[in-house]
Order: sequence, then C-alpha cells, then structure tokens
Amino acid sequence: MAGPPLLLLHGTGGDEHELLPLRDLLAPGAAVLLVRGTVLENGMPRFFRRLPDGVFDEDDLRRQAADLATFVEAASTAYGIDAGSLVAVGFSNGANTAAALVVVPNGRRDPMIPLGLTARLVEELRERGAEAVELAHPGGHQIHPDVLPQVRALLGA
Repeated sequence: MAGPPLLLLHGTGGDEHELLPLRDLLAPGAAVLLVRGTVLENGMPRFFRRLPDGVFDEDDLRRQAADLATFVEAASTAYGIDAGSLVAVGFSNGANTAAALVVVPNGRRDPMIPLGLTARLVEELRERGAEAVELAHPGGHQIHPDVLPQVRALLGA
C-alpha cells in the first residue's frame, strides 16, 4: 500500500530529484510533488535567501513560503491530492522551509545545527499545535539511514 503523498524539498545546491530515492524508503509507491527552490545562492538553488554569516532572511523566507504554498495548493488540485494529506519531507534548507514538519531528525555531530537548536524548533512547533517528533542520529548534517525506518513507520501510522 502506498504511503501519504510527499512534498520533497531539497537542500542547498540540490534539485527537485535529490530526495526522490527517499520515497521508496519512506512511503513506497506514494505520489510525490517535486519542487526546486527558486532562490540562487552562488548558483545553487535554495528555497529562501540567507544574509551574510548564514542568517536566514526571514522576510524572504515568509515570501518564498507563501509562494510555495500557493504552488502546492494549485498542484494538489491539478493532481488530485487531497487537502491536508501531503507530507513535507525536506533536507537542510528544504527542512527549514517545510512549515508542517512531522519528524525533525538531527545529527548529534551536526556542525551546522546544534542539538539545542533542534530541540527548540521541536518545542516551538509543538507550542503551535504541530505533531513533531525529534529523532537524533549519530551522524552530522546529512540524511542518516538510521532514522529512515523510524520515519517510514511514522508515515504509515
């Protein structure tokens, strides 16, 4: 049985196909909506701009998220995806873009995102009514294979 339809959001420098292999690991046979970030940073696609020193441009993040939401609504209608059924799966910049995260994995040795920041994100999502699950893994800033079976089980629940 296919899992829920997935919205796959790549990391900086990736493209709309970067996370496609995850579909068969997380929700085999599920429909997917693939998008490419429209913001370029040194020629690399992203979903929103960063200011110097890697600080998020929060105004641009809000604009880009609104544009993405408009696109997702139109694509969902065009492809017959039920409202509210799409699950956003993102990596790095794509994960920052996903507004309705179910799972927040983070490496215990991630040099970019310390575990304390991930815990704060999960807490803020929960305070806003999201069902967020924090999954720490032993790696760094990557999609670690240890969390994939856990994410797959959560998607099937």
